[in-house]
Amino acid sequence: MRFSFKLMPLSLALLASLGTGAALADGVDPAAAAQMRGDRSGARLAQNTCLQCHGMGVAPDLRLQKLDFKTLHHITRNGLNAMPAFREGEISDQELHEVFAYITSLQVQPGTKPGIVPGTYLEREGH
Repeated sequence: MRFSFKLMPLSLALLASLGTGAALADGVDPAAAAQMRGDRSGARLAQNTCLQCHGMGVAPDLRLQKLDFKTLHHITRNGLNAMPAFREGEISDQELHEVFAYITSLQVQPGTKPGIVPGTYLEREGH
């Protein structure tokens, strides 16, 4: 029996409906949806998004910047130069507050080398 890609949407819909029985009207199991979102903590969001550029030499290192939340919020929502904008559907204001708290916890004194960003691939690879 050959697999048909034409049947994939139907197969996915069927699998989604086999959840815990607590499915929403649109066929999405809330527990499965929450698990798919993964770790949305400020630390993980910063490590997976912001610090991939702003801590790896691609963009200004946020650990060396004197930031306030209002500026971070404005740049995040509107973008700046090569940095894209992130809508509230991509990162909520609450999550952005958590990201800000995490980034400010990593700040180092001017003239200090910040080192490897915790949680990034460089740390995992032991660089």
